[in-house]
Amino acid sequence: MDCYFLNHHLYVEHTTNGYSVKPCCRTTGNNVYTTNIQDISVHPYLQQVKEQFAQGIKPKECASCWDKEAVNEVSKRQFFEKKIEHANGIEDWDIRPGNTCNLKCVMCGPTLSSKWNEDKDTYEKHISTLPGIKSPLINWEFIKANTPNKAKRIYIAGGEPFYLRQSQDFLEYLSTFRWNCKHTQIVIQTNGVSFNDKMLDILSKFENCRIGFSVDGLDAVNELIRFPTNWSLFISNYRKFKQLDAQTDLNVTVSALNLPNIDMLLDYFSDDLVRLNKLVHPEILHINSLAPNVIQHVQETTNSNWIKNLCNQYEYDADNRIRMQLYLDELDLRRKTNSKQILPWCWYET
Repeated sequence: MDCYFLNHHLYVEHTTNGYSVKPCCRTTGNNVYTTNIQDISVHPYLQQVKEQFAQGIKPKECASCWDKEAVNEVSKRQFFEKKIEHANGIEDWDIRPGNTCNLKCVMCGPTLSSKWNEDKDTYEKHISTLPGIKSPLINWEFIKANTPNKAKRIYIAGGEPFYLRQSQDFLEYLSTFRWNCKHTQIVIQTNGVSFNDKMLDILSKFENCRIGFSVDGLDAVNELIRFPTNWSLFISNYRKFKQLDAQTDLNVTVSALNLPNIDMLLDYFSDDLVRLNKLVHPEILHINSLAPNVIQHVQETTNSNWIKNLCNQYEYDADNRIRMQLYLDELDLRRKTNSKQILPWCWYET
């Protein structure tokens, strides 16, 4: 058993606690940090995970992949497995340059979105755990020294990459290398309501680009969860990107907020690649906060094996259910939204 990300990938996220140390972005349950970017790949924590793989032990932090593999869906680990044979050192980069963003998604917070500072007091009142805040103070010189003529894939998220000047400056620099323009896949994760013509011009210089769109429901559901998204603008921008040479796909964070809406979302984007990811934080928005009858209905009607498997892990949490409703109530009041109407499953009685 092996994983490409353990030896050939570098996750770069700088926070107020230091650089996060994790095999990849899907890692859950660990809060390990280091001071210097060059120490990430050799950190004892990663060595421990590598040893577990070598012994055939499935690390609990990699639950995202194990969940997909349990229902015969291709996990991130399996998708990149074929690259191991020809890999040479760190050639895959996941860069998270700060928390600058124009949205304040319900399941997000000020750690990941600067826009959330407008409602920071609500977040701190209802969400007990506040991880280190993302910082833009990434060692870009280290990245610039190690990616030209070598990096085969560079993934940039945020915040919102189309808002982050550091992302634009780095890609503009990388586009001056002919090898990278030809051989490096550039992957950008966007909320779909930002459009930067200069960034698009830079991306057009790379032969292999993929744009991932974050979406969590249809129409009003997405507008409430990914507040203040405009659904019409999102769809318009998505269609514009699909007309370009770049690949496109959609990424969905599955939580109590959207579980009963997922099948409709999958039907709407039936011709597209849609990746489902289980919400990890905050805990009060886990599907465990939904009433048992909601879970039963989803289990009986869903066409997604991944959703069925997620429902099989359900353990009702009455306390978190109350906390979720108090949280949604306060956000409704501040944002003038109506979760009882748009997300009624969050309010159904047990």
